[in-house]
Amino acid sequence: MGEGWYLRKNGDTKGPYSLEQLSTFAKEGKLKREDMVYDEKSYRWRRAEHVEGLFPGEPEMYGGDEEALPDYWDFRKKGGTFQAIMALLGALVLFIIASYLFRTFF
Repeated sequence: MGEGWYLRKNGDTKGPYSLEQLSTFAKEGKLKREDMVYDEKSYRWRRAEHVEGLFPGEPEMYGGDEEALPDYWDFRKKGGTFQAIMALLGALVLFIIASYLFRTFF
């Protein structure tokens, strides 16, 4: 079973793959530096060039381990902004319903 790496190419997501499988894809030219990969351990998508060991011997173009998307766009991450926004929207809906009921019955 794979270690939890997913590959997104041309809008199609496939996986899970092991890191060794991704490394093989990179050597065969099937995985390019700009392709997006997802690591289940860190809950984030990033460019393949930022995964250590996938492209040995090649200098990094942008340096550092930069994320492709900020954490607040990662809806699967616990405690994210998405959940906070949904909680606020839910509270607003409950407030509107309660206001309408109290105005109608009292």
